[in-house]
Amino acid sequence: MGVHDVFDTDPVLRAAESGAFAQAVDLAASGVAEADDPARRRTLITAVTAAAVRAAWSARWPESARLVGLAEELVAASDGGHSASDAVDLAGVAALVEWHTWAGDERCRALVVLLEEPRRRNLLGAEHALALACLGSIRHGQGDFVEAAALLGRAAALARAERPVVAALADAETALIRLREGRVEDALRLGIGLAEDGPYLGGVKDAVLASIHAIRGEVNPAVRALLRVETAAAERPSEQPLLRSAVVLHTRLVLAIVRNDWAELVRIMDDFVEPGFRPHLRDDEWWGLRILGVWHLGRLAEMKRLLETAADARVAPDDPYLLAFGAVHALEAGAPDRALDGIRRAAAAAGPDLDPLGRSWILIVAGEYESRFGEYDGDPIEGLAEFERARAELEALGAVGFLGHLDRVIAATAEQIAVARREHPLALLTPAQRPVVKLVAEGYTSAEIAARLHLSRKTVDFHVGNIVARLGVKNRREIRRVLGAA
Repeated sequence: MGVHDVFDTDPVLRAAESGAFAQAVDLAASGVAEADDPARRRTLITAVTAAAVRAAWSARWPESARLVGLAEELVAASDGGHSASDAVDLAGVAALVEWHTWAGDERCRALVVLLEEPRRRNLLGAEHALALACLGSIRHGQGDFVEAAALLGRAAALARAERPVVAALADAETALIRLREGRVEDALRLGIGLAEDGPYLGGVKDAVLASIHAIRGEVNPAVRALLRVETAAAERPSEQPLLRSAVVLHTRLVLAIVRNDWAELVRIMDDFVEPGFRPHLRDDEWWGLRILGVWHLGRLAEMKRLLETAADARVAPDDPYLLAFGAVHALEAGAPDRALDGIRRAAAAAGPDLDPLGRSWILIVAGEYESRFGEYDGDPIEGLAEFERARAELEALGAVGFLGHLDRVIAATAEQIAVARREHPLALLTPAQRPVVKLVAEGYTSAEIAARLHLSRKTVDFHVGNIVARLGVKNRREIRRVLGAA
């Protein structure tokens, strides 16, 4: 039996569809107590499961959890007299509620087991779509973007014809994943394909498009799209889609950073303590955003406290955000040598699993510190390379709002390097390269340099090749000319 078969007759599902979830719980509880007839029990299992799903889609976790419990009571009493589709839906929503209420992972593990056989044997159908979407949403929250997108994509494909709302919500969450991965064009394609309206979709399309505008630095279009989201929310107050809330949160965060509105970023993070759902941000991202805001506001004592608290929490000590902000704090404390070491470690740890905007920020700070701290073995050429890496990241995102400023920084760093090549060429070289270049300038061969410095000839030739590149010259003769002129 399907949801549409019971909607017109079952008060539990009608109450849930109208947003009266507390009433749906009361009606379901009464139904459980009175459902002696097997046929009525089967109908009620479908209705209560569907009501639990709708409560979850609206982030009404207490009601959804209660409805899940009531549906499970009915299933236990049915002695197998319920549909397989209802059982799979119930397993999916139970796992999702478990995730958002921090209730462990038993339901999630059970869902994985339930789906394992049909996945392995290519027997998945539309009846599995909701469960796949729930598991995909959980994996998204756990930071496994690859598996999450695969599960959600499969759910959307299976649900497209028979369960279009499930398909649309799976597409919307995939769009959010693509935004977080920096795959803006993919997110745009998914966002454009979403319906303007529909059950649990009101404002979701505009929320996705607002986030894309924000990443691109298109502030006014992003704000207008958010206003449309607010209008949709006001028109249907009983329906507050979980996904819309998640995408709007992402958009507000990006907009605050694009506008350099650090007070707003801190306000968002304050609200974030009680968002009404388990956020998709990882612990390191949460701490990183909050520290970013208070640092820009000059609240250094609070920044130090947050760094210490994050270190005591679940954030790993080699986390790139923690390392980067530790470097920033070291600089504020007057320790540029520790700052340079910390930001180098952060840049090295900023891998592809990091949010692209966050990774770009770390690279920009690394570029700035390398360029500024030559007296502490800072390397302006490496700094320029970090700036260029950050620029490539931002350009791939289409984040034009950030590019203009970064281009000016790159131009200034390039000019700094050009001046150094003319006036202070040794400052452009690493500590390992400087003794080599001095001997090159004195006319020694690679073999002679190797003997004097106790290095292999291969190592000396490697250093000479890098020295030629850093000084912008073509050969050893020009190295001697540049150093002689300086």
